[in-house]
Amino acid sequence: VLDGDDPDGSPLDRIRSSPPTSADAVILADHDAPDTDTVLRETLAGSAGYVAMMASRSRSQHLLATLRDEGIGDDDLARLYIPAGLDTGGQSPGEIALSVVAQVVAWSHGRTGGPMRRS
Repeated sequence: VLDGDDPDGSPLDRIRSSPPTSADAVILADHDAPDTDTVLRETLAGSAGYVAMMASRSRSQHLLATLRDEGIGDDDLARLYIPAGLDTGGQSPGEIALSVVAQVVAWSHGRTGGPMRRS
């Protein structure tokens, strides 16, 4: 998770100095930070396996449309999980955080995060 208050530099500095690999997950939690859009685009241009951003559904739809209009391809957009997290119905910060962590765990094991019991 990239944090604007990190003593190792800004999220943009960290993405540029140590690009994530296909085994890495990058989650942007502060969509209002000044460099967020640039960090998102540079991360998608790289090889991070999982890229997510905390955002409302309406902001997510708008951002996806903008990224497509800018020519970001389907393969790169397939790695983007926006809004971040599984659809658990949770509303509190802790519930939302749990849904995001659960999605990263599922991704890291090649799973979608669906129910274990199949109908």
